[in-house]
Amino acid sequence: LEDDIINKLREEELSRILREMIDNLPGKQPLVMKKRFWENKSFRVIGEPMGITAEAVRQIEAKGLRELRKTGNIRKLEQLLPEDLR
Repeated sequence: LEDDIINKLREEELSRILREMIDNLPGKQPLVMKKRFWENKSFRVIGEPMGITAEAVRQIEAKGLRELRKTGNIRKLEQLLPEDLR
């Protein structure tokens, strides 16, 4: 039970930090990332109301993912992972 509580708290904190990191991305990246990964929308569905092509959405997503993979961001998330998953 205690491990379940700790894991749930870790998961919530990881989610909070990841949302914060995504919210701090520049330009259209936060919107694209949220629609792609939280709403599971296609590039085309995201791009149409924004007036951009599916390819442009794909490029925005790729830039956002590169930014999230930067070392400082990875370290923030790693700190919350159990030792055996680092």
